[in-house]
Amino acid sequence: MSRANSIPKTKGSSFQTALSNPELSSFAAGGGFRQYATASVSGDKYYGAKALINLWAPSVRPNEVSSSQLWVVGGSDSDTNVILAGWHGDNYESTGCYNLQCQGFVQTSNKFALGAPFPELSNIDGLQVEFSVTIFKGQAGWFLQLNEFILGYWPFSLFSSLNNNPASSIQWGGMVFNSQIDGKESTTTQMGSGQFPDEGIRRASYMRQLQIVDENFILRGLDSPTALASQPNCYNIELANDLNWGDYILFGGPGRNPNCP
Repeated sequence: MSRANSIPKTKGSSFQTALSNPELSSFAAGGGFRQYATASVSGDKYYGAKALINLWAPSVRPNEVSSSQLWVVGGSDSDTNVILAGWHGDNYESTGCYNLQCQGFVQTSNKFALGAPFPELSNIDGLQVEFSVTIFKGQAGWFLQLNEFILGYWPFSLFSSLNNNPASSIQWGGMVFNSQIDGKESTTTQMGSGQFPDEGIRRASYMRQLQIVDENFILRGLDSPTALASQPNCYNIELANDLNWGDYILFGGPGRNPNCP
């Protein structure tokens, strides 16, 4: 089930998009670091990606961020372009540039308000809410589709690598921004539902139907995906495949705990 509407801002998770470049203020502007639990593919040419993303409202400390998203990555280590889309919770602090606050994204549909909270979220052992996100390369730029609606695009003029080239890597999963400057103390900010992936579906956060867009602009499953958690005792990830869900991941965690001091 997928639910999203343009509604007044209330507490909860919201749809977010961001284009990563030096003008989009970094989460780490005042120090801190990011923790990831992601699945990825690389080594091919990717013209987009898709996922059905599970919606939750994680507990987030002030000045921190928890997000569930997909990344489209291109370029070299010295000149990396990144497009990302998904949802984030940030306690409504000023933790970065997202949605239409960032210059560049051209919105062509008013079906959804970027940055508006979702009206319904998943519950542990209860209702599971999800939405579909697709990013794909078109004639004018990289387009964003939410469920069946194309919301707009990032023009090629914004990019140094993804302007003429396909992406070189796709990633799916979660990210937490930990505001601790020295990185010696784990945060209690949750990723996903706040549960580890071994809790299973209906408790842990998931993304399913992970797909890439190939050179013929056809969605297809993943070839040799890998999964990596930067601090698995804090936030972890499991990668799996079945007939109904295709390639999928379970991911997340509570952050600080006895095994993640």
